[in-house]
Amino acid sequence: MKNYVKPTVVPADGFCEGIYMASGSNDCLTITADIEYTPDMQFSGGRYSIRLTANHTGDHFSYKQRATITFNKSVEFFEQQGGGVCVGSASGTVLVIEWDLSAYGIGPGEQHGYGYLKVSADLGLEILSVSAEDLSNGSVRSV
Repeated sequence: MKNYVKPTVVPADGFCEGIYMASGSNDCLTITADIEYTPDMQFSGGRYSIRLTANHTGDHFSYKQRATITFNKSVEFFEQQGGGVCVGSASGTVLVIEWDLSAYGIGPGEQHGYGYLKVSADLGLEILSVSAEDLSNGSVRSV
């Protein structure tokens, strides 16, 4: 870089770039879902283990969260080892899981592991999308 150009902040509704500028934003919760165990159909009956982790960037405590997970194949909910409850249909290509953490919550800037979501499905299961919602604050973020 030959010439120094002083950085400037240019307001653009709905965009944040370069540095953290999202204070006060409703997009405060991101939940990732990673398939960590792919079943051997002969021995496990087609059960997948999916690790769920949240990253909370808000300036408040989050006491209730919801994740909407979309799969490429139909799944059957088996259990959520982190205390989550399947809301609505327990089978299909979309599962909705809610957590009530009213005893402690997720603080500002904290990460939280929800444990494993266990589902049954045919081989080749993939996660197409995960949408996170902080029900304490009413924010939604898709990844």
